[in-house]
Amino acid sequence: IASSILGSASIPMADCYPQTKWALNNYGHLLRQQETALGTGVSVSILKIGAIRTSMQEKAAKKLSDITECERELEILEGNRLKQFWKSYCPTRIETLNYFKETASSIDVVVGPHVHALISPKPLTEYSFGIDSVVMMSFRNILPDRIFDKLLFLATDMVKHAPVF
Repeated sequence: IASSILGSASIPMADCYPQTKWALNNYGHLLRQQETALGTGVSVSILKIGAIRTSMQEKAAKKLSDITECERELEILEGNRLKQFWKSYCPTRIETLNYFKETASSIDVVVGPHVHALISPKPLTEYSFGIDSVVMMSFRNILPDRIFDKLLFLATDMVKHAPVF
């Protein structure tokens, strides 16, 4: 199952994407357990992909940085208390997308774990790949939640938006 590292460790301003990946990760574990219990011999591996360099980040940042797009949204929210949030959301989201555009791994890192999961007689139950994915999961497994959250804020250069811990 191709999923995302964000199913295990969310980042600020990621919206509902981590929720869908969390569900996919857990569904993969459920399938693996069922297949084991039924003795079918079917293996299920979850591939937790980190940030991969694609045009998606660039397109999303461009759309959010389009002043007229943000202004149109503000007109809809005129008089709404979400207006203040939206004013800070656009620049913050653009910063996050630009961070991942700069630090994302090449698509080449995806191939090896996929091949191993498919051809290995004993594939791993989970694969984390992409440098951000491997590092994030290492810290996720050893740090308390609030310290890990602070580390994510620092790593994504969003510390100025971080709540006080």
